[in-house]
Amino acid sequence: MIGSFDEASVDAIESRVRLDDYSASLGGQWDRVWAYSELRYGFYRGGAANERLSGLAQGLYRLAGQARRGLSAGYQFYAMDALHPSPLYFSPRGYVSHGLLTRLEWPLTTAIKATITNNLFYQPGDGQVGESPHAALTAEWAGLRAALEGYYLVSRLRGSGRFISRHIVAGVGYRF
Repeated sequence: MIGSFDEASVDAIESRVRLDDYSASLGGQWDRVWAYSELRYGFYRGGAANERLSGLAQGLYRLAGQARRGLSAGYQFYAMDALHPSPLYFSPRGYVSHGLLTRLEWPLTTAIKATITNNLFYQPGDGQVGESPHAALTAEWAGLRAALEGYYLVSRLRGSGRFISRHIVAGVGYRF
């Protein structure tokens, strides 16, 4: 994703700080088990230069339904490390979180699928807890994938108020 505003403050948006984010992922589904991993590298343009590296691993078990249609539950691990923490956007050093995932997915047509996911997470470093609902429409044709996704994150840090983040993301990719 090129030029996105990722969990940025109003000051970062006004300063036109943008994130160029590149990722590689690997995933698969075997009967009722689904696994996914992703590695991302990003760098910020505008304002102070910065870089970040993050990784994600998810595993789900389908509780009800069939492949690509049904209710699943599982676990998520996420880690992120920014070169320089910044007050303008989410840029922690050594951030790690663990989460309980639930996912409901169903096809709308043979090529278009709707998915709703919720992640209840815990970040042991500073006691952060929260949840992150996510809704997506994805379409796949002959290896080409298009997606429209919405995220809403609510988290609480030990001894402080809550943090809310909202995203709408559109993307196109190709599956090899």
